[in-house]
Amino acid sequence: MHSRENRPPDVPRSHGSVEESWEHSGLFPAASGLAKYAQMQHKSLLAASLGFMILGVVAGLLPEGSRWHPPLALALLGAALAASILLALLKLDRVWFSARAIAESAKTRMWKYAMRAHPYDIEDNEAKLRLLDDIARILRDNTTTVRKMGIRGSASPPISSHLTTLRRLPADVRLGVYSKQRLSAQSDWYAERARRHDLSANRWVGLVVLANAGAVGLAAARLALSSLPYLPVEVLAIIASSALAWMQAGKFRELATSYALAAQELLLISGALPKLCSEEDLDQLVRTAESAISREHALWAVREDRFRNRE
Repeated sequence: MHSRENRPPDVPRSHGSVEESWEHSGLFPAASGLAKYAQMQHKSLLAASLGFMILGVVAGLLPEGSRWHPPLALALLGAALAASILLALLKLDRVWFSARAIAESAKTRMWKYAMRAHPYDIEDNEAKLRLLDDIARILRDNTTTVRKMGIRGSASPPISSHLTTLRRLPADVRLGVYSKQRLSAQSDWYAERARRHDLSANRWVGLVVLANAGAVGLAAARLALSSLPYLPVEVLAIIASSALAWMQAGKFRELATSYALAAQELLLISGALPKLCSEEDLDQLVRTAESAISREHALWAVREDRFRNRE
């Protein structure tokens, strides 16, 4: 998953971008990087498994008369089996979901710290200690994933000085930063991702329907006209099954719905931004917005728990 914050051009340079602070924090970039890597590897193995299976079926259905057809079909199906075994052993989808949940949990806590929102609406040193304790708790609860991140012993500070500087700014300035760099950027990201996932879902559903319809049509033609040459009914059927498997693994429709709802929630919260902001106003705003964001990224933790419960 790529970065969810953009640097708005109208935020004063002296205030910088909170996004810069994530680059200097040991937890978020490590967890986010692991999530992206695991996602890429998981999808690559799944695509290889499905692709080799389709090619193996095609090779096995080629007309007889050549010695290399059976060995080729065997090799392709064996490659599909190997990719499937790797998927089951590596559990990259579990790593992906767990790492993404860690990254988003860390980002939510750091935004609350930078905005002086509960539970970090206390003196700076106490707030920093509480944030460090919360980060340590996240690490303790996800030791398996943390080992894969390779962040133990990292020289990167868990809390950048930029976050502490930001929390010392007046409430109205922090509100402007939060509005542009968190609410607006996050809602835009959610809306774009919802659009992309909905488009992907429609495309894959269309492929499944077309392949199934083609298989049914060719099967009917084979029954009606036995004199016809070979018709690739099996090939279309396996393509439809593979497309359905890819669509279910991608969770396109589920993600499109959750992203769209999250975007709408943040837009509603943005519309209620106070013009004159007190510390109490900002605290309530941040807690409400981060709760809405947490409801979306909590799905990553739920998905990870589903895999854990299967073991």
